[in-house]
Amino acid sequence: MHRRTLLKVALAAPFARAAASHAQATEKRHRIGLLIPASADEPSNVPGFVEGLRELGYEEGRNLVIERRYAGTSEDKLVELARELVKANVELIVAAGPSATRAAREATSAVPIVMGTHDPVEQGLIASLAQPGGNMTGWCVLSVETVQKQFSLLKEAMPKLARAAIVANPRMAGYAYVTSQLDAAGRAVGLQLTRVDISEPGMVAPAFAAMRKERVEAFFVLPEPQLDRMGKQIVTQAAEHRIPGMYTWRLYVLDGGLMSYGPSLPQMIRRWAFYVDKILRGARPADLPVETPRKYELVLNQRAAQALGFVFPSALLLSADEVIS
Repeated sequence: MHRRTLLKVALAAPFARAAASHAQATEKRHRIGLLIPASADEPSNVPGFVEGLRELGYEEGRNLVIERRYAGTSEDKLVELARELVKANVELIVAAGPSATRAAREATSAVPIVMGTHDPVEQGLIASLAQPGGNMTGWCVLSVETVQKQFSLLKEAMPKLARAAIVANPRMAGYAYVTSQLDAAGRAVGLQLTRVDISEPGMVAPAFAAMRKERVEAFFVLPEPQLDRMGKQIVTQAAEHRIPGMYTWRLYVLDGGLMSYGPSLPQMIRRWAFYVDKILRGARPADLPVETPRKYELVLNQRAAQALGFVFPSALLLSADEVIS
């Protein structure tokens, strides 16, 4: 390179670095809230959300502050924590799960809320999926439609299935609506359903002992953060009592459960970043359609099936997205 060019580059470098530092210093720093019904030291999919934000140009410590609030095992704390986030002047709140969504809604009607919940229209949280209105948007799982499909898949695996249980947390937002709708859906496919309520770890073993005593032939787990935290206990008790289980999240099957049908939770959590970006850029939650999962996955565990003494039909194996053998 010519000496004169080298001199110009050398002289320009300090000014370029100063300009970059100034731009970083003056870049707006957004403050958002994250409301989580779990403890800070528990494994979660939150890192996927943060990674999704980073891909869209938001980086903690540079142009983003995330105010995290963890409720641990106490869902009663969620409203209090949501109000803390409002007082912290966050630009929006990301609510992880049905109870967190309900708590955020109770805490504010002004601060935008990005939710991850189930059946928000039926819960009265939004006006419609296409035009939510108010201060809420995000994604949702339609519980009744999902479990109806789970009914048909488990019936395909167990053609003689007649008596099954719905395992749910009675404190889940929308519990009464969902369980009542599932009773009717079960009758439509020839299933007699019973409800099994579990809201804390100490209730898991007695619940499965009762199912065994009542000759329950299979069970379905309604997804809910507090219940999902007991996933390994549920899978262990199902194996011990030899009761086949159908789950929504793949993680249950990886832990030894029989089968799952549902969306990819990590992908959906990353999708929160899309809504956060839109709102920080000026979009109104009322104008952002609420998304339902674009893809569902069927995961089968052949080892669990063998332990229970049956074989998955060939057609079901061929339709599976993943088979654990």
